[in-house]
Amino acid sequence: MSNKTEDLPEFVPSSKNIVIIITLTTLVLVTIIGNLIVLLAFIKESKLRKEAFNYFIFNLAVTDFLVAITAMTFYTIDTVLGYWPFGPAMCAFWIYADYAMTFASVFTLTAISIDRFWSVTWPIHYRNNSTIKKTIIMIAIVWVCVFTIWTPPFIGDRLKHNEEYSCIWEPNENREFIIVVDVIGHYLPCSLMVISYVKVLAVMRKRGKIKPKIHVNVRSTRNEDHTNITTVSSINSKIQDPMINTQNQFSNDTTKSHDKNVTKNQVVFVSSSQDYRPLALDQQTSTSSSQNSQRMQRGNRWTNDTKDTTDEVKYNKSERKIFITLSYVVLSYLIFWFPFYVTWDIYAFHPDLVPPLLYTVMFWMTYINSTLNPIIYAYTNKDFRRSFWKIMRCKF
Repeated sequence: MSNKTEDLPEFVPSSKNIVIIITLTTLVLVTIIGNLIVLLAFIKESKLRKEAFNYFIFNLAVTDFLVAITAMTFYTIDTVLGYWPFGPAMCAFWIYADYAMTFASVFTLTAISIDRFWSVTWPIHYRNNSTIKKTIIMIAIVWVCVFTIWTPPFIGDRLKHNEEYSCIWEPNENREFIIVVDVIGHYLPCSLMVISYVKVLAVMRKRGKIKPKIHVNVRSTRNEDHTNITTVSSINSKIQDPMINTQNQFSNDTTKSHDKNVTKNQVVFVSSSQDYRPLALDQQTSTSSSQNSQRMQRGNRWTNDTKDTTDEVKYNKSERKIFITLSYVVLSYLIFWFPFYVTWDIYAFHPDLVPPLLYTVMFWMTYINSTLNPIIYAYTNKDFRRSFWKIMRCKF
């Protein structure tokens, strides 16, 4: 494009341009408001800040919000006018912010994928070692990688191009950086995401076929005075017959209290998974005391096992919810970003095969991903959805 003012295209307020302005402005506003609500929800809702995973969502919302107020806003004006009206300095800022936020979004999704892979593959290690502090360190590494990877290509391009009314990072004029940017910035992260999710999906499907079940089996037998002795067993364990010993395991007061319920010549039957066998009268007191003690121990063990199983079920349920959310996030990223990178690569080596309109449409498709992410959070995450409604109704 010529640098002379008289050669700049004149804006015509046609119906086509008005539709473009309304559409792009709506996208920008929805993206800004949607991601701003995510940020406010995270800041205002203490429950969201207690889960390490939500810090990844917060970082993703930060990148999407910055994309909206910098990249999308300026590119809307450039698209409508047909030229860049803000000068070289703002052009440099726009290009750097646009691609930097892009890489930050990609690397954040990659970190999320690795985090989910770790969570599902080694759940015990993950629960014992995953902390908010470590998540923040991972996010910091993401931003360091962004600045390290994008700064050299940006500086190299700005040294060669500094036009007044044109603002674009031309792939076909920066081929020496294309391979590095493509591999590190897109194809490698995408490969890691796909591999992680294939593994996570396989593990989750396998885990879904093994549903935890707790079954209580109560057996009882009565003596002539209707005294019951019971045993409790789990579906996953087999309780053996208790060892009978003659040592008194309770205090004398407990033994005397128990003796009042046992009459002379009574025979007590002890229930087991195999048979019922009678005990002599002189064994009744010690056997009953032993039975009571062992039943209490088994009851405590069963209570602890039930609690552990309940915690495990809650953990697995939480993991499935997170996996569903990430499935939508990663799928939307692949749908809206992968076509752009294919177009971008073709444009880098054969620019004549990519019409300007197609390149512009592919560029805007990448921005739509930033628009959709807040909607995905609201649709799949109950805690975020509840916080959104509080913000909408000013309940904070």
